[in-house]
Parts: sequence; structure tokens; C-alpha cells
Amino acid sequence: TLAGWKTLGSPPNMTNASIANVAGLITATGKANAEITNMSDTNVVFRYADISGLTAKNVKTNDFTQSLTASLLGNLTLNVGLGGLLSLTPTAVVAALIRSILTPVAPTIDNVLNNVLKTLGIGLGEADVWVNGVRCDGAALVR
Repeated sequence: TLAGWKTLGSPPNMTNASIANVAGLITATGKANAEITNMSDTNVVFRYADISGLTAKNVKTNDFTQSLTASLLGNLTLNVGLGGLLSLTPTAVVAALIRSILTPVAPTIDNVLNNVLKTLGIGLGEADVWVNGVRCDGAALVR
């Protein structure tokens, strides 16, 4: 609906999802927001010929695993309940464990994934960008 499009600028209202429930004795819930992006900005240079020719330039995500791991662990919330008597929030411990396992290998995984996708002709996280005009005669507010 149109109302749904109007809320795209604000973060989603996430609630905990059930991860595990062992006969009601041990329960685990959690939530996290996953993002796949580049770990650093990508500069794109447009020269006069590019602008006048409406030349599109391609930018793409290269850091799939690194950014996914960082975003998931950066806002992860875990809750563990033991028979309704004890409630634990082991987020920091679990995040540190996962981070120690994935951080060293994430760049290698990204490199392999990028090469496989390139070989298959598949592009993920790509955007074609172009400049359709330049204004140099004063300030302009853009949105």
C-alpha cells in the first residue's frame, strides 16, 4: 500500500523471533538487522564527457560477508530463558564468539564469492549511476 512506502525512511519495528524452544525448559529469542554493503565508500568520478554523454558507471558491493557479519553482530539481541526461572542476555558473549570465528575468514569468503559471482555473470548489490546535469551558478537544496 501507499502507506507502507511512506515508512521506508524509518527503521522497521523489529520484535524478537523464537530461535529455540526445548520443551518449554530452554527458550531462546533474538533479533538483529542484516545489512550488506561496502565497508568503505566507493568514489565515482564523472568527467565532462561522461556527464554530457550520460555515461552510466557501475558501483557494486564487494564486502558481502564482512558487512553482513558486522551489521548482524553490531545490533544483535539474544535472550535465553531457563524454565521461566532465569532469563539471560548472552549477546556480548555469543557475538564475541561469532566475531572471533568469522572476522578472520570473511575477506577470503568475500573474495571467493566475488569471483564465483563474476564467473557466473551475476551481480549482487550493484547500481548504475550517472549525472544528468551540473549546476555551478549557485547553491541548490536537493533531497
